[in-house]
Amino acid sequence: MGLVIAKQQVEMMVGNIQVSSTEQTGSEFTFSVELPSSSEAVEAKPEAERWPDARLTDGQTVQTFIVDDVETNRDLLTRMLGRIAVTVDTADNGRRAGEAVHPDHDIIFMDIRMPEMSGTEALERIHEQHGADRYKIVAVTASAFEHQRRAFLEMGFDGFIDKPVSMRGVVSTTTELLDLDMDFVGWDGEAGDVERSWTYLTIPADLHESLMAAVDELRITDLRRYVDALEELGERQGLAAQLRELSAGYNMEAIRKVVSGLGVAKHT
Repeated sequence: MGLVIAKQQVEMMVGNIQVSSTEQTGSEFTFSVELPSSSEAVEAKPEAERWPDARLTDGQTVQTFIVDDVETNRDLLTRMLGRIAVTVDTADNGRRAGEAVHPDHDIIFMDIRMPEMSGTEALERIHEQHGADRYKIVAVTASAFEHQRRAFLEMGFDGFIDKPVSMRGVVSTTTELLDLDMDFVGWDGEAGDVERSWTYLTIPADLHESLMAAVDELRITDLRRYVDALEELGERQGLAAQLRELSAGYNMEAIRKVVSGLGVAKHT
């Protein structure tokens, strides 16, 4: 499963991935991508640290329950949710989750593959003990296929987040499932919503077509080049910044939603 995700990520960057294997020795996986050169030093930061300042609006409180047998996964989710002022409890396997969940929990992030009791088994136990509508339960897994996503929803999960988890996925899933409002410092430094609407803006028809084609064909390098062109049009810096942030997380569906909502003009 991890290799499927790696292949998709490399192909999004217009690269290629290869494997060489020797019997009884092992396999070696390599990939290559073409990146632009830079004379400036760039300090890499975790996505949770790059995320703009956001907090639940005054009067809203949320308590989450993270269930994952891997400590680093629990720590990452805890840090992400802490950034938006959400209280977090954790459990390291599904069996303990069934015992530790309590009425104050609003939403549960449930890893699917765990020892002792899987996430789907823990889901069934929680539903049996507390009812299917008591908690919002989100499946967290490295599954890369749409049919598997649908299967989890049909099992009774309320949402789905891919691994590796992203700040955007965690925040948008939490706010949507719990119908929350947030105080958010937007993409252009003004207060706004996480899913800010840009429908009042228009862009040239050829640029709109190029952006949509890049999204459809998963050409992330071309997409970023078109976003740069968009920024040069003037009065669209906020839009360009949001698309750039979405492309950093390879969130192509969100990019498609934003771009498809834009107006199209023959001239700038």
